[in-house]
Amino acid sequence: MSEIIVVSKDEFISLFDRLFDRIDQLENQIHNINQMEIHFSRRQAANYLNISQRTLDSCTKNGEIKYSKIKSKVVFRKSELDRYLTKKETRIRKFL
Repeated sequence: MSEIIVVSKDEFISLFDRLFDRIDQLENQIHNINQMEIHFSRRQAANYLNISQRTLDSCTKNGEIKYSKIKSKVVFRKSELDRYLTKKETRIRKFL
């Protein structure tokens, strides 16, 4: 059964103002989530790059890929791994 709800113009405007405020809050939360830096473990980084962990170790040792240490754990920033992939892609294009 349908009901008809009658609201005044001021109540209607107030409801929409609250709705738009909530939409703004959600957009800000989404933006903040998108700005968060993603970190990978050694295994995850190797899988993301589609290389072995040994190759990843070589790349970090010779400075091709930067990493961070949190306590004793080595972590890789996704942005750094993406930079490495872009650099490799550019080198391959030069040879073609």
